[in-house]
Amino acid sequence: MQQKIIKLANVLRRSLNLMPHAAMKILSLVMLLLSAICLQFSHHSHIGNENKLAEMDTAKVKNTPICGFSHVFNLSPETGGWIKNKLTYRILNYTPDMPGSKVDEIIKKAFKVWSNVVPLTFTQVHVGASDIDILFVKQIRNDRYPFEGHGNILGNAFLPGNEIGGDIHFDDNEMWTYDQTGYDLFSMAVHLLGHSLGLLHSNNSKALMFPTYQFISSQTFHLPKEDLEKIQRIYETQLVPKSIKLEKLPDCLLNITYDAVTTMASEIMFFKDEHMWRQMNKSEHENVTVGSLFSGVPSNIQAAYEYSNEHSEMIIFFKDNQYWNVTNNELTKDSPRDISELGFSASVQKIDAAVYDHNRHKTYFFVEEQYWSYDEKTQRLDSDCPEDISEGFPGIGEKVDAAYARDGLLYFMNGQTQYEFNVTTQKAVISSENLPRITCMEKDTGRS
Repeated sequence: MQQKIIKLANVLRRSLNLMPHAAMKILSLVMLLLSAICLQFSHHSHIGNENKLAEMDTAKVKNTPICGFSHVFNLSPETGGWIKNKLTYRILNYTPDMPGSKVDEIIKKAFKVWSNVVPLTFTQVHVGASDIDILFVKQIRNDRYPFEGHGNILGNAFLPGNEIGGDIHFDDNEMWTYDQTGYDLFSMAVHLLGHSLGLLHSNNSKALMFPTYQFISSQTFHLPKEDLEKIQRIYETQLVPKSIKLEKLPDCLLNITYDAVTTMASEIMFFKDEHMWRQMNKSEHENVTVGSLFSGVPSNIQAAYEYSNEHSEMIIFFKDNQYWNVTNNELTKDSPRDISELGFSASVQKIDAAVYDHNRHKTYFFVEEQYWSYDEKTQRLDSDCPEDISEGFPGIGEKVDAAYARDGLLYFMNGQTQYEFNVTTQKAVISSENLPRITCMEKDTGRS
């Protein structure tokens, strides 16, 4: 659809001998008129009982139109995305339904959903111009399409471009919340940001860009396959930073997330719940339970890493605020121990991921959006910790779910995406290297 419209603009420009910006401006006006007509569909899906939004059942909510998406196009490349990869956003005003700090937090999480899968960064600014303006308004808006009260159109967003391009408007007639007692702000923001980055609506009811409201949890949400493929298709031909290269992952690996990953000698072990995949090489793999191989180590571990020196080889497993040390394939007698013994403060209650960098004799611990470096020689955390993940490991996103080292490279998993990271060059590549093919085979055969 987007490519056809861009081509139409080029035909219009050549036929009327117009400058590129003039041709697109005329076409944009035409599309605005068409959008106004399309918005009328929302009247047929109105939900009554306006004063009892919290009591509406999920089925009714899902049938509510979520946005009056207006097609405003610009002369960016045919992919239709932003032509730069460092974007700013500004929240011009706030809903009275929750504290402003909570709105900031939710919007930031919504942006992270997208920055985790495409080479874009989003920075909030509080003064001056921004690429994406975010507003909460009730009736009058500057995009020519006023909201019509509670329960109709919940929000509106515009495709990338100058002026109003990329902007997001939330209908402040609605009750915005951060749970299911009203309209969840995170759920709506992630969808509208999809438009701001270049995505149109989808007719797939399982896709994020399906045009009706559906609650999604900010704690567990990952982009559905269709949305992931579409957004990466837009930005893989855009101005991609030298540190990032996009690679299409096999379909059967797109929806897999792992709790932890570590090496053990020549093997790589992937952990999910109580299960573990042992990847001996590209053609050999084994699916076992954690307890069957590591007696005394609990299931549902959250992080693990391998460390070796001239005296021993060990694997350290983490769950909540404890860790278990397996040395020479035997659990040490002092396991489990508290992570505070490694130097962490009481505010750190669990480790998300850990990996040992053999070349630098450092172990990196990842917690939320920060990381700590641990000197294995001195057995102490470095004094300048913690630091932001985005600063120390550019290009891998702002959070790490699992990590491991292989052949001098570090591998980081962020949701369903694996990054291969070269510490020396500070370059990241999205890659499916080393991922256990057993996952694909089991899904196809129905085995677990």
